[in-house]
Amino acid sequence: MSPEASSSRHTTSGFPSHQPSWTERKFLDGDDAEAALCFDRPAFIMRHDILKLIPGSIQRRITHPGDIVNIEGFWELFIYLNKTPGQKVLRQLVESYFASSP
Repeated sequence: MSPEASSSRHTTSGFPSHQPSWTERKFLDGDDAEAALCFDRPAFIMRHDILKLIPGSIQRRITHPGDIVNIEGFWELFIYLNKTPGQKVLRQLVESYFASSP
């Protein structure tokens, strides 16, 4: 994946009045945040309070045992959190998860 394609999923640039996405506001590097969740996947999938708020199609990818599939799942989760209004509780839980992770 090209650097432009990778970073573009974390931004809303290209729109007339660019407002930072959730990922841009909360993380220094969205790709690093995704990678951290992938690395910490065993602990993340034990958080049923978070998983129950994630749409089923994304949740199935995150919990799937295949490496590539869960990488795609976390990628889709960040896109979902960036682009779907009204996900305040899910965003807060993900932020808290990061804040409490070593």
